[in-house]
Amino acid sequence: MTRPLNLRFFVVLIGIMLVLLSFFVSAQDAEILLKVDLPERYRQIFPAESIVVESEIVILKTTNLEEIVDVLIEYKITDTQDKTITKLSETKGGTLRINDVKELRLPEGASAGTYQVKVKASFNGVTAEKSESFVIVAPPQAAPAPATINLIPLLIIIGVIITTFLILLYYQYLRFQKLEHKIRKISEKDLKREGLIR
Repeated sequence: MTRPLNLRFFVVLIGIMLVLLSFFVSAQDAEILLKVDLPERYRQIFPAESIVVESEIVILKTTNLEEIVDVLIEYKITDTQDKTITKLSETKGGTLRINDVKELRLPEGASAGTYQVKVKASFNGVTAEKSESFVIVAPPQAAPAPATINLIPLLIIIGVIITTFLILLYYQYLRFQKLEHKIRKISEKDLKREGLIR
């Protein structure tokens, strides 16, 4: 009786060892190739702007090629002293290739200098990490406002010109009225002399 129990125990023990071995082999039987790219437009940015990171993860494995695996992707921006400025992580599923585009916002207080965006991909104990550098430049200084024109003297000059024009126009009107009055007087005298009016 003890013999079948020992045989069952031995079979269960071998089964457990095979399962653990398959996990160990499958984890060690895989490799991650990681490619990280910053588009040229994001290699030099201002503080408080966003940076776009493109990543391509290729999962190389020899077993279970169609099995979907969950890959933890971590994004981190660090300064030259390796101090973390911002970070983000997410889990994505895929079989052989995962392409991702991520936008990371930089804080407003980020000082000018060289920074690195680090991308780390991992699953089942297999990890790959790549980084790309970019530069934060100081924001451009606001151009001084152009010299403002003092409008009061300009308005006074325009007012004087308009007033002078109106005075000249009125003067011409009065001259025309006098001329018309003289013409009427002369015309009346001529008409009376000719006897056309009394």
